[in-house]
Amino acid sequence: FYSDGAIQEGIVREVLTNHIHIRKLDIETSSISEVASYFDRLGFAPYLSSQLNESAFELVGGRYCTLQGELASQLYLRNKDNGELATYYLAQYDRQHFGDIPDVTTGGIPKVIYERGYQMTIWRESNVVNVFTEPGSV
Repeated sequence: FYSDGAIQEGIVREVLTNHIHIRKLDIETSSISEVASYFDRLGFAPYLSSQLNESAFELVGGRYCTLQGELASQLYLRNKDNGELATYYLAQYDRQHFGDIPDVTTGGIPKVIYERGYQMTIWRESNVVNVFTEPGSV
């Protein structure tokens, strides 16, 4: 068994790699309902969390990917101010694969990690892992 820290380090490396090496979108749309109906293999409908500053971003589309070996969605959001892309991952939460991630529905505070000029925010909403990656400064 890996420690929660090692698991989260793995998540950070994985999302950073996927963020930097952007792949072709499976669906291009600004509609979260179109995205939700497209990603029907996840076991939940993708959403834009209330933790995101929705007014600052515009949904561009998304693709299937994996997170720690679990099927996930990778949504692309464009920052309305500077045009930079952010990526937003959603996967079904499983403690064995993801370790202990703060649950915002029970008052947990999202974990923020800075690496290689990017800010990654990791949290859980009920049974879904959320990872938001954007260019950030430290």
